[in-house]
Amino acid sequence: MGMRTRVSLVFAALLVGVWGVRCSSSSSGTGGTGSGGTGVDAGTGSGGTDGGGISDGGTDAGSSGGGTDGGTDGGSGGGGGGGGGTDDCAGVVPAQIGSSFTFDVAASGSTISCDQVFSDESGNLAASGSRDLRGIREWHLFDSNGAALTWIRASDLFGQGPGYEGLSPYDTPMGEEFLRVAYWTPEGKRTDGSPVSGDMGDARAFRAPGGILVVKAFCLPPNLGGTINLRRFDPVTNETASTTVSACEPLAEALVDANQNWLLLLHGGPSIGFAEGDLVAQWFDPTGHSLTGWFRVAALPGKHTTLMHATIGGGAALRIDDVWTYFFPSGKSEVQPAQEFLALHPESDFSLVRGARAYAILPRSGDTTQMELYSASGKKCGSLTFPRGNLTTGSDGSAIASSGDNGCTKTVWPALLK
Repeated sequence: MGMRTRVSLVFAALLVGVWGVRCSSSSSGTGGTGSGGTGVDAGTGSGGTDGGGISDGGTDAGSSGGGTDGGTDGGSGGGGGGGGGTDDCAGVVPAQIGSSFTFDVAASGSTISCDQVFSDESGNLAASGSRDLRGIREWHLFDSNGAALTWIRASDLFGQGPGYEGLSPYDTPMGEEFLRVAYWTPEGKRTDGSPVSGDMGDARAFRAPGGILVVKAFCLPPNLGGTINLRRFDPVTNETASTTVSACEPLAEALVDANQNWLLLLHGGPSIGFAEGDLVAQWFDPTGHSLTGWFRVAALPGKHTTLMHATIGGGAALRIDDVWTYFFPSGKSEVQPAQEFLALHPESDFSLVRGARAYAILPRSGDTTQMELYSASGKKCGSLTFPRGNLTTGSDGSAIASSGDNGCTKTVWPALLK
């Protein structure tokens, strides 16, 4: 569904330039990583092409299923294998993966996209069934046993505790479709918050500990500059802080780290004193005040994919073109090489598990049934093998696999890594 707007074609093209450069996301959920929650197990949540590593080939997955197969694959799969042995690995690797349940997402039509799935902090589940050209998805909601409840429409969506928060489309009296912050109960009852997009730019939401961070970019015609607005919301749509910076550059990534500091990453820099292909960043404190000025991350001309996640204890890791490349210390204008255990896992995603005491490495190529677990210090604690692949984790510590046509069959090991 395209956004109908009164702005000129020139202005619309500028907006596409601001938002279109970023080619990947953070998951679910993402299926890629993303469900926000309290930031303790910010598993995988909504967001983009990294949704669980699922390809969208094939046909419709069929009708939705309730929590059938309760106990399917119970106890199968590898328990903790190898590594670690030190205190920071204590309690990280489960002895076995335990019982599971399976359900199908009732996806249909020409825009099937089951690449996003995640859970809230109470184990309720949201799974994408379709995605339009603007990025607005049809999300199917399930209870903690896999029984289908209802469906909703939202762009970015993140698990809270309980329920979900994200950006909901709404129609204006002029017939335009814009976005506003919204909260949904596990059953799909919606509470609307503030509008966040309009004629003055579109918006995207990013994960945050206990809520979301919404970023809206607006560019004036060439050489007239623009603004990027950042707004922090709690889990039930109340705005808690905001800031605006002068810039007219494509948005790459944004997040809120474990210290509640905000990190904004842009791809391009002429409007803020950097080169066209530079990757540029800035940190803000929890109230939206700048902690650093703009600083150059790397020269990155051309088109690239990026994915950025918060790390345990603060800071963020950045993946560029499938390789974990950089680490950002929290609140500092510094860039360091990515942690070794991440750099050694190209074409992978990761999530925080065990109350944000450990990392789960989620392969996005090769054998996707394997999950390696690392301590906060980067020591390998062990690994798990699942009977199904394309794994992600949820805010309650559930492990979730995607299989079948279009990845629309979901298998859940509840609270396995809580």
